[in-house]
Amino acid sequence: MQQILLRPQDADTVPVQMPRLAVVVPIFRHSVLLAEAIESVLAQRADFPIQLVLVNDGCPHRETDLVCREYALSYPDR
Repeated sequence: MQQILLRPQDADTVPVQMPRLAVVVPIFRHSVLLAEAIESVLAQRADFPIQLVLVNDGCPHRETDLVCREYALSYPDR
């Protein structure tokens, strides 16, 4: 790892990248717990974007798919 030290006068010329965060939620059954997990992520506030990734691991329950679709339609930018 290389360490780069900046002089204070260089601070204006260095591009600053916003941090990015993706919360990955694996899903298998338990649609009630899924909704709670999604609500918890959506309630987080930060100065950077938070992306929510839901991964359905072949859950056979229709309710789980409906919960995922409902949130995807309600929060297309998350």
